[in-house]
Amino acid sequence: MLIGGVIIIATFLSGCKELVMGLGPGAQDYSYEVGTGYKLIRSSAHMIQILPVGGNDLTNPKPEINSKVVEIAWNERYVLAKQIGLKLQHPNNPNNTYEIPDNSIVSYYILDTVELRLYGGYTLEEFNKEKTTLEISEELILKDVNRYQKA
Repeated sequence: MLIGGVIIIATFLSGCKELVMGLGPGAQDYSYEVGTGYKLIRSSAHMIQILPVGGNDLTNPKPEINSKVVEIAWNERYVLAKQIGLKLQHPNNPNNTYEIPDNSIVSYYILDTVELRLYGGYTLEEFNKEKTTLEISEELILKDVNRYQKA
């Protein structure tokens, strides 16, 4: 009986931790394939990146889009992404390097997974212009990263 009570309390406290940290119920780390040879990887609430499948090779690195990716769209060739910048939560404390989103810093990227070329950090206007220049389909519409199938 006592062990069952401890398990129930531990489970409850674990759920409360997610709510207090702003993760919400069911928020977990995940990844899914995007484009050709790339994955969106969420390793924490703010560490959401687009990286080559299998990691990056230091001798011949491939382009990547670093955190925090909040919206994404892709086809076989291109990965489109909206990124929110990160800033130190406590900039005056050199021992605390935890970063939080800075919604005043927004950048847009286009990753060509065939030519292995990264375009961006663009403003929304520059991003839309580059999509037209590269003849990227209007059907590719940025959506929240949480709307896609997760592994």
